[in-house]
Amino acid sequence: MKTKVTSFWSDEILESCEREREEHRKRHGRITFDCFGAVARGDRVFCTQGETLHHESKDGSMYLLAVLRGRTSSACKACEHYEEE
Repeated sequence: MKTKVTSFWSDEILESCEREREEHRKRHGRITFDCFGAVARGDRVFCTQGETLHHESKDGSMYLLAVLRGRTSSACKACEHYEEE
């Protein structure tokens, strides 16, 4: 079941995503959500540096909901252009 972009913004989903992001940040360090090079277009996230975030997608993007939940790309973990706060 796919989640529509407009349904991401409920308090329950946002709180759940925030908890998951914190867990992933603690376990993995770099996460795609924290990089200033990650930009959202619709329900997808792309890298401004041209990195492929997900090898199985035709355009190299990741689902926005996955990024909001703290998932990260192996490209982000190894990127020399990774920019965080």
